[in-house]
Amino acid sequence: MERVVLTRLGLAAIPTCTEPPEPERVDPPKPREVAAPTVVRPAPVERRTICTDQRVAWVEFVVPARKADGRSWDARGGVPDLRYTIYIEGQKLYESPVHETLEWRHQPQAEVRVAPQQQLSIQLLDSDQQSSETIAVFRSIIPADTSEALDVSAGAATARIKLECIEG
Repeated sequence: MERVVLTRLGLAAIPTCTEPPEPERVDPPKPREVAAPTVVRPAPVERRTICTDQRVAWVEFVVPARKADGRSWDARGGVPDLRYTIYIEGQKLYESPVHETLEWRHQPQAEVRVAPQQQLSIQLLDSDQQSSETIAVFRSIIPADTSEALDVSAGAATARIKLECIEG
């Protein structure tokens, strides 16, 4: 009977049992590697000071060693006697003392207030005892940003004007 059953099942011998094979090990899928987020830092922003009420902190002048026509500033061949006057919108607000030099940085001895978009004019003179001669007239429109000094030139003479914000 054994042979009959084996033949019906298509087997030549009784199968023997062995340990079942271990199931194939399948590792769980690895999480997708995500690149670390790129940190985007904004470009450095230039420091700006914007205000509506300002004052002239200082002015600085550089004058050529000789007049435009090649002559010296005074009869003795010396440097000019610098004096400047500040005008805002055509109104005289300050006149400096005289200083004998070719380069001069000066802080006005009075508070000269300005506002953005006003016209600032500075007249620079060679102020000798008997007469005064205009060296240059510097003109600029006041900006709202006071972070940088204003650079203005007139002929060979230059001026730098530093504005400061007035708080309160």
